[in-house]
Amino acid sequence: MNRMLANTLGCLVTTLAALAGPLPALSQPTATLVVGADGHALAATADALPQDPEATTRAGRYATPRQAHQTKLGLGAAVLLVDVRSPESRRRSAIDVAADLQAPLWTANGRDLVPAFVASVDRRVAGMPRGRATPVLLLCEDGRLAAVAAERLADAGYANAIVITGGLHGEVDGGRPGWMAAGLPVIKTVAAMRKAVSRGPGDGPLTRGF
Repeated sequence: MNRMLANTLGCLVTTLAALAGPLPALSQPTATLVVGADGHALAATADALPQDPEATTRAGRYATPRQAHQTKLGLGAAVLLVDVRSPESRRRSAIDVAADLQAPLWTANGRDLVPAFVASVDRRVAGMPRGRATPVLLLCEDGRLAAVAAERLADAGYANAIVITGGLHGEVDGGRPGWMAAGLPVIKTVAAMRKAVSRGPGDGPLTRGF
């Protein structure tokens, strides 16, 4: 009797397994840090690869905005976060991030500031243990300028220059989303605050939009 019951239960389990089909493969979580334990940039995950060809680099080191944020939070002073936008671009945007360094690559009218940019980064990494092997996260408006900055740093001997894909506001033509779309922390500048202060209907009190 017990043997018959065991056989019946075994058949039932087999039937249920066949009906259910194979178990789906567990999805792998996207890496949150883009720098490994050895201090070198990790291979870019699929969601960090730029869709904009003009935001690509020869080295192919990229981070999503969230990965960049988590890496900076996790590794702190061992990683350098650099905003490469021009002062004019930053004023127009009226949004900043808590970057370690604001070092423009070009002026708004296209004047080349590359030597000064590289010198600024050099000064910051001079006192860091890994020097030009320090991981450098590069942020701009949409990823394009950061890609140029990564190339210029690579030319200067930097081994771990990483483009933040999508920059602050996202890639052009609706490509990868940026820092803002990810809901990451930003700093509203004085210009942003002035824009946000406006009159309400009629002669009502001042209202703030932030």
